[in-house]
Amino acid sequence: MTELANFNSKLLPMAQQHDAMVVSTDCEPDDFLALKVVAKIQKERERLSNPLPLLIVVGEGKDVDKTSMMRDCAESLGLKCTVVQGKQSSRDYPAGMLTAFGPISFPSAAPTISDPARIVAAAECVETVRAFLANYQHPLYLMLKPCWELIGLDAALLAKTTLALYGGFNLRCMYEKGQTREWVAEFINKSFCRVVFYESYYATGSENSLSVTEAPHLFKAIATQHSRFWLGVQRCMDAWNDSNSLVQVKRVATTGKRWLETWAVESATATDDTWKRRKTDLENIEASVKILKANVEARNKQVVFADFGLLVALVNYGKAAVDEAQVIQCSISFNDDGRGKTSLNADPLGKVFAIKGLPRAKFVQAVEAALLE
Repeated sequence: MTELANFNSKLLPMAQQHDAMVVSTDCEPDDFLALKVVAKIQKERERLSNPLPLLIVVGEGKDVDKTSMMRDCAESLGLKCTVVQGKQSSRDYPAGMLTAFGPISFPSAAPTISDPARIVAAAECVETVRAFLANYQHPLYLMLKPCWELIGLDAALLAKTTLALYGGFNLRCMYEKGQTREWVAEFINKSFCRVVFYESYYATGSENSLSVTEAPHLFKAIATQHSRFWLGVQRCMDAWNDSNSLVQVKRVATTGKRWLETWAVESATATDDTWKRRKTDLENIEASVKILKANVEARNKQVVFADFGLLVALVNYGKAAVDEAQVIQCSISFNDDGRGKTSLNADPLGKVFAIKGLPRAKFVQAVEAALLE
């Protein structure tokens, strides 16, 4: 373990002063790769006698408790943490992922640590987060899912907290399923001590997946390193990609069926709203086809280039790539194009620092080094 696992002070000026970390995660495959980096950070801090207490909030998914799965994953990585179940959602979660890291799946794999993660009941989620933040001076909050558990907390707690987030889908969920776009933007812009904003579209470009073609060393490790963690990642990636492909096929089929039934009738009296709706439908079809194309071409050996990218940028493994990118001081808003894409608005007084234009090839090398060294 080296100083490469320390925080990048360009993005996190307080660096080693952060005295606790919360990871808020929906437990998708890219999140588990992010946790691999978190484990390196925690181990390096222990080496430096500067421990980093860790709380993991799991959430999203329909009628599914992800705490046992996260405890298994934490055990496979040697993470010392507390795990609490957060808010669920209406989205199905592949059942095969729930046991992916468990010792039952790998009977020959002994636990990495003898003290498993402590699990807290879902009913205590908000209070657990509140108490954890209150107990530390400079907590770092990693938002890898919608951060429902932060809404309504005391302003003073948030004001001392640094937020590092993946935007995109996570922010869309918040304003589509509970809050307005304006409220979410103001919450992110004004609530925290500092915000590091990462979104694939801005950080690494419109190609938002990472496949075996681009990162051969990573996918070789996933396929051949028969440790409990990497075997779990392989199972999660397969289950997730198969499930997600079927979801996209159903979405395209549903839109196609509706078009076949209504297109001719609607065209007879088409208005601007009709064509706007069709344009939004077409954009959604294109997004689904993009996901299907990535999965088929990579034969499931691909993962969305999202949450683990944020983690690599936050540590010195990604420093050289971040130094070549733009870090834009800004405030965020959401444009009105049907999908509410995030806009970065330059603001010399803004608390948000957005990563834009990472040199992709160099950053992929940093990702492989952070995950494999």
